[in-house]
Amino acid sequence: MLPLDPTPLARREVRELEGYNAGLSSEQVGKRFGVSKIAKLGSNENPYGPSPQVAAAISSAIINSGLYPDSSCGLLRDALAARLEVAPERLVFGNGSEDLIAILCRVFLDHGDTLVTITPAFGLHTLYPHSLGAHIHAVPMLDDGRFDIDGLLEALIEPPRMLMFSSPSNPVGSTLSANQLDQLLNALTPATLLVFDEAYYEYAQASPDYPDVLARLSQQQTPWIVLRTFSKAYALAGLRLGYGIVSSPCLPI
Repeated sequence: MLPLDPTPLARREVRELEGYNAGLSSEQVGKRFGVSKIAKLGSNENPYGPSPQVAAAISSAIINSGLYPDSSCGLLRDALAARLEVAPERLVFGNGSEDLIAILCRVFLDHGDTLVTITPAFGLHTLYPHSLGAHIHAVPMLDDGRFDIDGLLEALIEPPRMLMFSSPSNPVGSTLSANQLDQLLNALTPATLLVFDEAYYEYAQASPDYPDVLARLSQQQTPWIVLRTFSKAYALAGLRLGYGIVSSPCLPI
């Protein structure tokens, strides 16, 4: 007798979800197409790999792999707080920033709440909210790949529970200008949580036109969280290490 399929017992929103396409591993590509030289670009992984100092630190730490890690991430928390010049209590950590996206959606979105985002977008910006029964208002990017600021401002007239998008945008690559960012911030009310995904921050900050998002948000009187990660620029995708800077240490995540 075949085992019974539990799918009918799942929540309707989960049954309706499309599968998240995480791409193929190099091993899968090699096996499927019979090739040995592969340039893996689909997930924006750093092809240079981590720093030799990181590799040495991981090697020396393996002896403690039988122990549970410090759940407060104390050493990393203190180091990041000093680097970012924020209070340690305003930092949160997850298994990659996508873990924090999932947590934020579970904490702040209820069935019928509205999330405003952009399209095309990072898949998990819509997949997680949809799984919770949230209404997704996706504002299309303009034909030239820029953010549709007017469209986003219109979507904020009736305050949504959450505004979530990435800048630099994944997958389009566009960034918000300082003026565009200020327009969005001025349109927000305390009823909306801004989730600003800066997974590619380290690449964007080299541009003189890229705004200092954290500095601008520090003057903001509405709730927000900035998401960053060690997966991309630091080539640590396999360690699943993301973090967020929150507007208040009281943010319950």
